Amino acid sequence: MQWVLLILLCLLNGLDAHSTWLVVSRSSIQAEKNPLARWMFRRFGFLPGILILKGFVGIVLLLMYFPLKLATREIIMVLSIGCGIYSVVVLNNYRIYRKISRRRHNNVQGEE
Repeated sequence: MQWVLLILLCLLNGLDAHSTWLVVSRSSIQAEKNPLARWMFRRFGFLPGILILKGFVGIVLLLMYFPLKLATREIIMVLSIGCGIYSVVVLNNYRIYRKISRRRHNNVQGEE
């Protein structure tokens, strides 16, 4: 079970990077609500910033996972919470992207 959750969490992390890129590329870095991520994007640019952040998350997952490997119930709980949080973040990012895209589409149609 914990391997499924770990893989799901990694996939959700990738979707978070993708959905964040969609929102930031269609609006601005200000659309990113995470102050650490926003600072990283300003400091290093979007791609290096997201790679650094996601690399850090990957290292934390590995460091967290291996000591808890024997504590099955605890790791399942931690990974489940992480998956739940990232699911909400990813869904919200795609919702914001759709909202921005509709607004842009309506503005383009209004200009014609």
